[in-house]
Amino acid sequence: MAANKHIDSKVMDDETKGLLFEGASISQLGKLFGMDNRTVQSKITGIEPCGRRAGHPIYAVKEAAPFLVETQLDVDDIEQVITYVRKLNHTNLPKMLTKEFWAAMTAKQKFEENAGDLWRTDQVSEVFADLVKAIRIPLVLANDSIANEMEVTEPQQKALTHIIDGLLEELSDAVTKQFGSRAATGLGQDDF
Repeated sequence: MAANKHIDSKVMDDETKGLLFEGASISQLGKLFGMDNRTVQSKITGIEPCGRRAGHPIYAVKEAAPFLVETQLDVDDIEQVITYVRKLNHTNLPKMLTKEFWAAMTAKQKFEENAGDLWRTDQVSEVFADLVKAIRIPLVLANDSIANEMEVTEPQQKALTHIIDGLLEELSDAVTKQFGSRAATGLGQDDF
């Protein structure tokens, strides 16, 4: 009853305030969650310390708690298990599951690739190269096509050439912006 009175009065000592609001050390987290220091350390890998106290890193309790609270899963409820695993950060998986995690990610990528939902960068670059070539040729020939269809003055010819060159330059810049140095894979400088 005395403990409840202490909580009800909302009186907190400085050490408790520091622990709850500033952060807790590994050993303090261990005491709070009933674990040894090694277990705490392994479970909060990937969480950045929020500061230091007495030369030791401290961690925000609200950030560390989700990794330290034991989750009670009904392993027969596959949806609950899937939801839980999806929320996990791969750095917080037990060491024995890390290999399985990356194997599953590779299998997922292969599945998506086979389904046509995931493309390799070189394939995307190749498609872009073909697209650029398909656009470039009609643009370059447009000048001649217009000249064959009607009489064009020299200033009109220069203006049209300037417009087409500008479009090709914008196309080149857009591809380079998207693919960077990879743009050169399927596109030569002559393509622009």
